[in-house]
Amino acid sequence: MNTQITVAKTIGKRILNQRSSLRLSQDFLADHLGLTTETINNWETEKTVPFADQLIQLANILHSDVLWLISGNEQCGEFTEPTSIITSNQLNSWSADIGNCRMALSNAMDCMPQELCAIGTLTIVFEKLDELQEVISKKADKLQD
Repeated sequence: MNTQITVAKTIGKRILNQRSSLRLSQDFLADHLGLTTETINNWETEKTVPFADQLIQLANILHSDVLWLISGNEQCGEFTEPTSIITSNQLNSWSADIGNCRMALSNAMDCMPQELCAIGTLTIVFEKLDELQEVISKKADKLQD
C-alpha cells in the first residue's frame, strides 16, 4: 500500500517569486511571521515547507491564496509538479491543524459584533480553511486506501 503523496516542489519558488514581486525581504517576512530568516530561506530553497498555520499568515502577507501557495493552482484541486514526499500522517496532521484554526476563527467571529467589516474577511478565511481542509483530507484518505 502506497502511503505517500507527491507535493508540488515549487511551493518555495512561489513564495520566493511572490515575496520578490512585492519587494519584501526575507527579514520582513520572518519578522511578520515570528520566524527566522533561515526558516524563510529553507522554504524558498525547498529544504522545508511551511506548516498549515503558517500558510494562512504567509498567504495573507503575500496577498496570495493559500491553495495557490500549496498547489500552484488557482482552484482547489490537484497538486502539480512532483518532488518531495509527504505521508498520509503529515496530511492528517495538517488537516487537524486547519480544523483547530477554523475553530479558533469561528469562536473569534462569534464574539465580534456583526457590524464589524472584519467579519466578511474572516468569513472568507474560514471558507478557504474549509476548502483546504477538505482537499488535504481527501488526499490523505486516498493514500490510506
